Amino acid sequence: MPPARARFRLHVVTEPERLYFGHMTVYPDGHKERLHGHNARIFVDLDLADGAMARMVDLDQIRLPLGALCDAWRERLLLPAKNPFLEIVRDDGDELEFRLCGARYVCPRGDVVLLPIENCSVEGLAEHVAHHLRDAMAAAVAEGNVLGFEVRVEELPGIGASHYLALA
Repeated sequence: MPPARARFRLHVVTEPERLYFGHMTVYPDGHKERLHGHNARIFVDLDLADGAMARMVDLDQIRLPLGALCDAWRERLLLPAKNPFLEIVRDDGDELEFRLCGARYVCPRGDVVLLPIENCSVEGLAEHVAHHLRDAMAAAVAEGNVLGFEVRVEELPGIGASHYLALA
């Protein structure tokens, strides 16, 4: 039997007080949840080919982009810009008027983040964060030690979704 190849998994998680946002999940038939908020957590697990010191991943390549994302989303309403049930009626820089699933909303523009995703569900948010981190970790990925990684977004303890990106 050939010798087992060792692999390593590196874990990073945001603190629960770091990320809180409002959202409304939209369902395929066009109905949605009511506007509500979460104190969410983001978990990142990197699969590494090697745990040797010479190939260590600088945790700042994960922590800093995660922190910036948390800062951008904190106390904001997240909206899915690619959702077919979202209509932007007016965006004048001061206010954002929109319709989501037929309901009308007007919010201060600074309180809203339009994300380039179809849905602000935990699935959509996990995928968005994974792609954001992949781009931010380009240097670590280029070194070839990161085989892939999983991002899990939990909106409540035990309730969330994950997205895995294979890199090698």
